Amino acid sequence: MHTRTFRYKDELAGMPFDEEVRLADAAAQTKKERHAAAIQWAVLPTGARAVLIAATACMVLGCYMVQLLACFQPYELTSKISDLPGGQWWGRARALHRRPPGPARKLLLYVLCFRNSI
Repeated sequence: MHTRTFRYKDELAGMPFDEEVRLADAAAQTKKERHAAAIQWAVLPTGARAVLIAATACMVLGCYMVQLLACFQPYELTSKISDLPGGQWWGRARALHRRPPGPARKLLLYVLCFRNSI
């Protein structure tokens, strides 16, 4: 294909452009420009900015919580829920308040659960 394109380049260059393709390219360029203008931080409404900032903060907090705090009981596919503290799926979350600094861990767990429910 490359050699044929090179061999007939003058003939191909003399061919008229397809009008439908030109219109589709123009529409795509217009859409691209509108999208670029719409996603600028300065033009976002205050509510959208607040949601993005809060979502980012919750994501970072959740990642730190999962990595740095021992909030979760090790659980494998072959484990049973009855083996968890209290025999319930929420037994581990309830046991967090007994360990120092439990209230902070429990708060972070609830924040993470709330973020995931949105």
